[in-house]
Parts: sequence; C-alpha cells; structure tokens
Amino acid sequence: MGRRTPVKQSRFPDHHRELVEKKGER
Repeated sequence: MGRRTPVKQSRFPDHHRELVEKKGER
C-alpha cells in the first residue's frame, strides 16, 4: 500500500506544477 500512494502523489504535483508555472508566466 506504500507504493501506490507515493506513485500517485508524485505524479500529481509534477503535473500541477507545470500548470501553475505556465499561468504565472502569462
């Protein structure tokens, strides 16, 4: 169960950071 949480949480922040960086550059 410890492998499913880190894998999903690591992918969410990675994709979310790209959306925030693109909005701030605009």
